[in-house]
Amino acid sequence: MIDTRAEAHEKAKKFAPNMSKQILAELLRNLKTGSELAEDLGADVVSVRARLSDLKKKKQIYIVGQRKNKKGNNEDVYRRVDTMDEDWYDNVVI
Repeated sequence: MIDTRAEAHEKAKKFAPNMSKQILAELLRNLKTGSELAEDLGADVVSVRARLSDLKKKKQIYIVGQRKNKKGNNEDVYRRVDTMDEDWYDNVVI
């Protein structure tokens, strides 16, 4: 019997660090939700949300608010911690 969780974990170990870097690069450009990041990166939203959770635990990103996604549901909007001292975000509409 194949342990699908272990298989998925091994697979994720290969792409997770790269995806985290891509997410951080996208968040440097603008505030985004998980589904927006998934769409921009051409990735599965579940994988992106897992990376967002990891980045949040590492205190590299944080939630600045919520906005409606394409399905009309509220979704958290993320921002990089290292952009806190920059001026560009003061006028960004969430």
